[in-house]
Amino acid sequence: MALETELKLRLPPNRNAAFRRWMAQHAEAAAPATEQLLSIYYDTPTLALAQRDIGLRLRRVGDRWLQTVKLGEQAGGGLHRRQELETEVSGEALEPERIAERTIRQLLTREDVAGALAPLFRTDIKRTRWMLRDAGGNILEVCLDQGTIQGQARSMKLNEVEIELKQGHVQAVFDLALQMASTLPLIPDPQSKAERGYALCRNAALPAASKARLPPLRGKQTPHRALKMVVQETLRHLQANMPGLLDHDDMECVHQARVALRRLRSARKAFAPLTAGDEWQGIMTDVQWLATQLGRVRDLDVFLGETLPGIEAALAPDADFAPLKAALLGQRERCRREAHAAVISSRHGRLQLRLLAWLNQPAPRPKGNTLPLRDFARRALQQRWRPFARLARDWAALSQEQRHELRKRAKKLRYSAEFFSPLYPPKRVARYLERLQALQQILGDMNDSVAAQALLAQTLAKDAALQHAGGLVAGWLAHGAHHAEQQLPGVLKRLQNTPVFWRRPDAAKRRR
Repeated sequence: MALETELKLRLPPNRNAAFRRWMAQHAEAAAPATEQLLSIYYDTPTLALAQRDIGLRLRRVGDRWLQTVKLGEQAGGGLHRRQELETEVSGEALEPERIAERTIRQLLTREDVAGALAPLFRTDIKRTRWMLRDAGGNILEVCLDQGTIQGQARSMKLNEVEIELKQGHVQAVFDLALQMASTLPLIPDPQSKAERGYALCRNAALPAASKARLPPLRGKQTPHRALKMVVQETLRHLQANMPGLLDHDDMECVHQARVALRRLRSARKAFAPLTAGDEWQGIMTDVQWLATQLGRVRDLDVFLGETLPGIEAALAPDADFAPLKAALLGQRERCRREAHAAVISSRHGRLQLRLLAWLNQPAPRPKGNTLPLRDFARRALQQRWRPFARLARDWAALSQEQRHELRKRAKKLRYSAEFFSPLYPPKRVARYLERLQALQQILGDMNDSVAAQALLAQTLAKDAALQHAGGLVAGWLAHGAHHAEQQLPGVLKRLQNTPVFWRRPDAAKRRR
């Protein structure tokens, strides 16, 4: 049974010629090999194989037919590692009895499975293939795949680059991808062809926004392993929202992608002893850049989708809001185009590739005794909590800039608390997070008002005819911010009276 390791990268079709030129300069052979691949994927009507993370296909390569079984995914984020069993068969028909692995053979020849297997979808791909050998002796196969995935009622076009490790170390895959991505917009693709084919067969709806999930941290894990789990989840969160953001301009996908980037920045701070150095600094610079691009769209989405409709419903008889809305929609479209360009850019591709490369590096050798994860978490949470608590104590005297800083510190504390929450009693965690989120909501409402005022000022400066409607909106926003500010003391006091969950109860008593 062979282990297949490959990195899948999306490439816009209009950059295929540039990719071919790049490969012509770097490949061993002057001319690449080209072949047409027809692959038929099989499963039962109940998707018995997919439920077991098993893929089964027949592939025609020239005059030959190959039967392939692929077992469960071992990587993620665009790097695909699977055990693979391949057997040549006599024609366009499955021959599961020829599979060498006994457990798989028994499953596929079982009467209830074998009798129900049927073609589910197919791929028809033109593959252009190059071979590379790097300075370290690693051997890599690079393929440009162009074609279609055809389900029973729907189809989709496919254009992607695959880098497969034939011999050597996986870091060579990322080194080559990063070299390519310095000039080409190559974005890691977490979905295999088979996964996309299954989605077609399920007639899946438009990609829905995906929210963050809690990595299942355990006390016996090392802090480095915990960090990898948190970063893996933030990358999944970001990638899961890209299709809806790019293809359907889904405002919730924009929001969730931005949340993923904020969580990644918070993870870097929460695990600060493990994320020092130029590598992480470079990653965070690009994270901030992308978050800024998405943030401009998000601020306008909140204003146009949430803030302005309520104001319009209450004040519409006194003003015509249509010109103001049109001006803001024009601004939103410009920001959307800029964000779209950023998401499909080579800079974003390199950001994801650097994260993936880091995730697949071996754990560093510990220097001295490794701090237990719970002790590490307690220190990290205290470091997030102290500056937040100092600002919160003096909230009434804070300037607008300091209140904005209080909001950011509350958010960082919340994300860090969520990362480490599986290590602590659920009831204590839930109580604290509920009250922290209530505070964050109030501060967020106040910040939304400030952001809306700034957007409004920019728009009104360009068109004096909008002054009347803009003035009404500004007054409404100021009233809303004042109302939120009046709620702040009570919400803040409830949080301050709630024991933090990461301290031991006896430690909290000693402090009092």
